[in-house]
Amino acid sequence: MYKLIVVDDEVNAIEGLKILIDKERNNISEILTSQNAIEALVVIEKERPDIIVSDISMPQMTGLEMIAEIKLMENYNPMIIILSGYSTFTYAQTAMSHGVKAYLLKPVDEDELNDKIDELIGEIETTKQLNFEKNIVLYGIIQKFLNGDKNSKNFEKFKNLIDIEKGNSIILSASNFIYKADQDIDLTDEQIELDYEKIKDITTSHFDDVAIHSFLISSNEILNIFSGKTITETDVKASFANACKDILTKLEIKISTSFSSSLTEIDDVPNGIVDIVNEIENTKPTIMPDEQLSSADFRELNDIFTLLATNFDTMFIEELQEHLNSALNTAITLNVPTTHFTAIFNAFLINITRFVSNAYDDVNSILSHGSEISNKYSNIGDAKDDYINFIVEIFNKMTDYNKKLQNETFYNIITYINTNFTENLTLKSLALKFYVNPIYLGRVFKKKTGTLFNEYLTNLRIDKSKILLKKTTRKVYEIASEIGFNDPNYFIAKFLKSEGITPSQFRKKID
Repeated sequence: MYKLIVVDDEVNAIEGLKILIDKERNNISEILTSQNAIEALVVIEKERPDIIVSDISMPQMTGLEMIAEIKLMENYNPMIIILSGYSTFTYAQTAMSHGVKAYLLKPVDEDELNDKIDELIGEIETTKQLNFEKNIVLYGIIQKFLNGDKNSKNFEKFKNLIDIEKGNSIILSASNFIYKADQDIDLTDEQIELDYEKIKDITTSHFDDVAIHSFLISSNEILNIFSGKTITETDVKASFANACKDILTKLEIKISTSFSSSLTEIDDVPNGIVDIVNEIENTKPTIMPDEQLSSADFRELNDIFTLLATNFDTMFIEELQEHLNSALNTAITLNVPTTHFTAIFNAFLINITRFVSNAYDDVNSILSHGSEISNKYSNIGDAKDDYINFIVEIFNKMTDYNKKLQNETFYNIITYINTNFTENLTLKSLALKFYVNPIYLGRVFKKKTGTLFNEYLTNLRIDKSKILLKKTTRKVYEIASEIGFNDPNYFIAKFLKSEGITPSQFRKKID
């Protein structure tokens, strides 16, 4: 099944396209929608739709500008259809230069649209088949590496097929399946292959901007090669921990994993593969005893810690302490084995490192301290206070760092507004530029300046207009355009509201 997004600033156009698109014929599972390009970028970054159908002419950001931003997203190459009311060659040529697969004229013909979607899905299927065949060859080469055969021809073929960009960071992982003892399973090759495909799909769903090459290298052993421009060991481990919890919940299969350190050269990968596979083979897959498996009760504990990790950076200290108490009391009540709780707690620590890593010189010290607490006590009840104090200490350190960072970020935003106030600035565009939440930015703006963002921007422009009215002879509509007002009448209305007189009256008053 495939995912598609429709981007158009007209609601009627969106609804019309949703009716025209034949979901059953084109194997479309979901049609996402967005009424502007800036909002669409957020949705696309998160959902990674296979096909994008977008209008070309939209306010704030055009369809072509949006596509240029999409092309900067790592490991993402969607099929794009552009819609336009203009049939000029220049528009079409520009669209195609951006990698657009189709340029359709409005009003859109139903058959033409569905034929084009069908054609693009065919391209996607072909690419998948080619990747499948390529992975078969790669699998054979990896097996040769594991058997000690690392001749230059195999290595060159590996580098060409693995398609990792020069300069990307590379992290390897090797994993074992661990099955529940009372699962009614037949561990045939077919069953293991089926489980592997499910594990691969779940794992991939937890990673954005990271390319993953996955191989079932032997019965119950998986090799993953993660690569990306900005990936870190901490981020990969955190995302993988979330994937493992998902796999445990959905498939009742536990994953035992070893990770390599970050590699910067593809030349290091063959030896890295051998080392990481040898490491995991020291812990061959076993059947998990019933008491160690996350049952429905244990999943309740998992859910509490998942909630904690997801909202760690937005909680108040009182909320955090309340949820920690709840989590630990649940573990004590359910008599959760210490080893199982330690695994859940360590996964939680890995998850929150993405929020606190900048506040620590060495983020691994968090994991080390967590292990010290787990090793110090024989039961969770005795360790409860130490666990809570430890997490509160991490939270306070993160909060102190974020307050400092917040001040620096807000200073940069204010500086940018004061310098670029003539542009079409909005909270959303600023949030996108400075990587902050627009709602959060609006609240901080009001708190820091004592005024709403739109009021601040308008006052800034009015102050600039007063200088121009004093020092130049430019016409009012020229000044309006220069300071960021597209409509001179709107500028006059805002000036009158602010100063009690019109711009012309203001100029006469100072002459």
